[in-house]
Amino acid sequence: MLKGKVSNQCARKTEKQGNILPCYDTHIKRYKNLTEIKMEVNLAYYRKKDWRKLLSMIDDRESMFNTWKEWHKSYLRAKKELSSKGIVTNDIEVDLIELDKFCRENGLKNIGKTRSQFVSTEK
Repeated sequence: MLKGKVSNQCARKTEKQGNILPCYDTHIKRYKNLTEIKMEVNLAYYRKKDWRKLLSMIDDRESMFNTWKEWHKSYLRAKKELSSKGIVTNDIEVDLIELDKFCRENGLKNIGKTRSQFVSTEK
């Protein structure tokens, strides 16, 4: 778009919507607001007391840490890395009964991708 000019299509849109700002100003405002958007991610948090039960029920045991301590160290590292990039992390304590129910109701194997889907729906 040329500096200080509004395209015919843009002018019609502006007129139809009753806006007083030219489209390019609106676009700039929207772009400025993008810096205010915060990305969020839900992270599955497993309780230490549930670790053995979790390992017995997952279908991708070979890809999971052997101990809660190893997993927790990795969890904290991932959380720190995400936070350093400005991503808000939400700790979602996984209820194993609800996770199992989610897998059964949706016909899904209890694998990492499924567990990610499960916590992504929680808040």
